Amino acid sequence: MPGDWAQDSERKLRFEREARTVAGLNHPHICALYDVGSQDGIDFLVMEYLEGETLAELLARGPLPVEQALRLAIQVADALDQAHRHGVVHRDLKPGNIIVTRAGAKLLDFGLARPIAAAIQAGDEGRTRTRALTTDGTILGTLEYMAPEQLEGKEPGARADIFAFGAVLYESLTGRRPFGNGSPAQILASILRSEPEPLSQVVPHVPAALDRIVSRCLAKDPEQRWQTARDLGLELQWIERDPRRPRAEPAAPPPRRATSARFHLYGAWLAAAACFAAAAVLGALLWRRPAAELPEFRLSVVPPDGTMFTALFEGGSPAFSPDGTRLAFVAEAEGRRALWVRALDSTEPRQITGTAGASQPFWSPDGNAIAFFADRKLKRIDLAGGGPQAVCDAVEPRGGSWGRDDVILFAPDQRGPLYRVSALGGRPEPVIALGPDEGSHRVPHFLPDGRRFVYLSSGSRGENRRLYTASIDESAPKFLRAADSRAEFARSADGAGHLFFIWGGRLMAQRFDVEGIELAGDPVPVAARAGFAIGFNVGDFTVARTGLLAYRSVANLTTQLTWFDRKGKAMGALGDPSLYRRPQLSPDGKRVAVERLDPESGAIDVWTLERIRGIASRITADPAYDGFPVWSPDGERLLFVSERGGKMNLYTRASTGAGADEEIFASDQYKIPTDWSRDGRFVLYGAVDLKTVK
Repeated sequence: MPGDWAQDSERKLRFEREARTVAGLNHPHICALYDVGSQDGIDFLVMEYLEGETLAELLARGPLPVEQALRLAIQVADALDQAHRHGVVHRDLKPGNIIVTRAGAKLLDFGLARPIAAAIQAGDEGRTRTRALTTDGTILGTLEYMAPEQLEGKEPGARADIFAFGAVLYESLTGRRPFGNGSPAQILASILRSEPEPLSQVVPHVPAALDRIVSRCLAKDPEQRWQTARDLGLELQWIERDPRRPRAEPAAPPPRRATSARFHLYGAWLAAAACFAAAAVLGALLWRRPAAELPEFRLSVVPPDGTMFTALFEGGSPAFSPDGTRLAFVAEAEGRRALWVRALDSTEPRQITGTAGASQPFWSPDGNAIAFFADRKLKRIDLAGGGPQAVCDAVEPRGGSWGRDDVILFAPDQRGPLYRVSALGGRPEPVIALGPDEGSHRVPHFLPDGRRFVYLSSGSRGENRRLYTASIDESAPKFLRAADSRAEFARSADGAGHLFFIWGGRLMAQRFDVEGIELAGDPVPVAARAGFAIGFNVGDFTVARTGLLAYRSVANLTTQLTWFDRKGKAMGALGDPSLYRRPQLSPDGKRVAVERLDPESGAIDVWTLERIRGIASRITADPAYDGFPVWSPDGERLLFVSERGGKMNLYTRASTGAGADEEIFASDQYKIPTDWSRDGRFVLYGAVDLKTVK
């Protein structure tokens, strides 16, 4: 026991009480705790000695055979049933807390365990809870295996252990975690609103019943999971005894669980984007090509059945193959993203196996492979067959391009320079150093020679966005013009080159001498209000070298704030339709603070709307992202987060918009403000930067 805890009588009492609670769990698959003692001022536990290795160490060498995974799972389920029947929830079930010995699995480390209702019955967690035995007001566990209700700070019951059990079983069978290995923020978001790729798609030989069991364990809503570990164990035993074990069909995803209002609204914006995409989607047109060479045509590309196009800032823009005959894009079903390819002479797109979580795809020069980002890595996959190959790390990627001699140019982070790396893997090397007024180089695009490229530079606050050209053989960049997004190159019918980019909310084309590296004339609008993600500087378009253009417009992508009564009946609209997100009602109920996207500039800022008159007032106006508004108790100020300087720091401003923004807290963490104390002295925020959340 830590020395500082030993000096705290209350903590020491809790330590002893928890230890004695676990000591009462006599089970062959629970590491026995024999005694609790103290000698010479040192508190200690007397535990069973075990020879073996953890399940985590086993999985580091690859997934387990189905038979072994089933056997261990049955033993762990039996151990959980014993604990739950004695009113103890483990709260930190993970491969590292399961020892595999010659005698089978041993569940250990009940250091985070706590009693559930004292009168708990099998299958009924009850409505009451005993007093917390661990430190009050904390959330403990390991992020990758925590149930949604744990992440929301709610009291974890026995079914939180069942959720973690499902995550462990999924990892045992597939060799990978169900909610990915991304950043803590990505994992947290996936647990709360995404479903893992079904076992049947990852391991085709898994029994269908086992696929359904794991899917039910991982249901977002505790009420939709297995009600007891005993029922779960009996189902697993039935599968183990069944000699036929039919091959799994894709399991139907469990019912989605309602999350907090913020997550609902965030999801609603994504859903609106997807619904629009399904209706109008990617308009494709031929741009100034001779009719004899390739007839002009227009078509729509819709998402595959049962999916929707992923939001631009999550999946990136679509990408044409170099010859313009195929379109790669990211679509999702139940929060699971994957890469798809559609040949333009076919009506059916093809999902690319092994691309779960993909974003920002781009093609190899020969069109035989696609690179993409997933799991905080740059990856590539050959379309002729085989699985994805990790090229290198890419923590918060901002675009890439594949050039000659298998050189990939990419931005591995939201801040910093571009890097080059071999498509076969290796150590990335920076290409161009940042200038004194630059914060980021990103979204590169190789020109036809495969050596020179165009990229976007911006300041540390996302301002001063400019297009430059450079070469991987030289380090001196050349300024081209101001722009809001990456640029792509194509030739027109007369052989003249053009750069396509977003400027002022419109998709523009401007003549470009690719040999002399010079722009000529004025830019010409191609599409009004094309999709654009300001934080990523990505326009929702792609251009093939043949002159084929695909883009998605945001002309109809609006939301309407609407009042509802407590029975769910609509009572009237608030303000004009716009691109709203995350509404927050003021303490006096007279105003609403929201995030609002300006489709012309792509900026996201904090606005307020008056409840009676519906008049909208802009509160922030920085080029960087400003959002997650929170009212002060008196309604006089607004707390919000801003990405100024490339970091998500906390600011306040008068709710009238008067005065200047005041930075109140800065750190390297990704922060989301959630509340302001009644006395006005403290603000509450969430931050995720560790694998274990406390």
